[in-house]
Amino acid sequence: MVILQNGGSLFMIAGFYLLFAFVKLIGDVPAIIFIQRRGIHVGLAVSFVFYALYLANILGYAQTQNTLFLVMGAIVLGLIDSFGSNARHMYVPAIMKDDTKSSSMATMEIFGQIADFSGPLVGALVGTLFGADWLLGFALFCLVFTIKPLTQIRKIPAIDQSVKLHFSLKNAPTRDVIANACFCSEETISRNLWPVYLAVALGGFSEIGVVTAFSVFGTIVAIWLAGHRGDRGQSRTVLAQGVTGMSTINWGRLVATTFNPIALLGIGYNAAQGYALNGLNTTYYSHAKDKGLPYIVSIEIASDLGYLATWAVLCTVLFLSDSNSVFFASGFIMAATVVWGALLYTPYSPKKRITSLPITGYVK
Repeated sequence: MVILQNGGSLFMIAGFYLLFAFVKLIGDVPAIIFIQRRGIHVGLAVSFVFYALYLANILGYAQTQNTLFLVMGAIVLGLIDSFGSNARHMYVPAIMKDDTKSSSMATMEIFGQIADFSGPLVGALVGTLFGADWLLGFALFCLVFTIKPLTQIRKIPAIDQSVKLHFSLKNAPTRDVIANACFCSEETISRNLWPVYLAVALGGFSEIGVVTAFSVFGTIVAIWLAGHRGDRGQSRTVLAQGVTGMSTINWGRLVATTFNPIALLGIGYNAAQGYALNGLNTTYYSHAKDKGLPYIVSIEIASDLGYLATWAVLCTVLFLSDSNSVFFASGFIMAATVVWGALLYTPYSPKKRITSLPITGYVK
């Protein structure tokens, strides 16, 4: 929305996310090694600092329309993901319990949905009452409240620093690598391309806000249901059902051009994606708890390659066709197709659990 409202083109948006994906690809392994040595809480703190820089760059672009701010914003966004996401991927396996892992992740996702819903509302209130320039200050003020949780995260078992990490896809089964790349390819289309389509098709903040608001409530219900089913050993079924819903909705996006169908698809997709993600994360973190940091490295590299390949294809399509409709249609067709690859994920069997926990270095 910021890029489009300030005279930017779809090609600039595609280029922004292509650069983001490239930075994340080269930044993930160094970030994981940094977190391994310095701690999860430090990795999260670094991501919060980068987030403040990201906000500053986006506001800088909005005020000046200087493309350099967008370039810096894409770079910083990649670093946010490298440090923040990987800190989470290392934290969750270290604390998860086998009998409640799905419902625990569902609880975390539900709070995330609530934050995603309330954040824009609070931001709109601050912007309306005090002006857009206050938004960065307010965001920095909110970051102060992360200090206490970070000190609590510091108390988890120490990460095993004896494991030597390097850039490799060979630390995870090939099918898991492909599965994660496919899921992340679909994810970046729906997370990043779909909002752009909303901005083009709907145009206004109010319409997009209505779609987002209703989506949150449906997603919370779906995540709660997925979490409880996963605790009963049905994570594989949850993933398959969620992927089916995601693919179906992406096909539906090809013909949605007015508010009502777009709103319904938005609500349905967020619920299906949250549902599927619970099943996928339960499987991912279970494997990560058994196989340790090298597994996480390979899976995250796979996700980066999925992001990078997706935006490279979309940039190429936009360059060759110079058509907005072809650009969006190509993205939705790609998403509807590749998401099925997520079903390649190796099903997790508790019987394969080894006695040591490579993530933490602790022994049961």
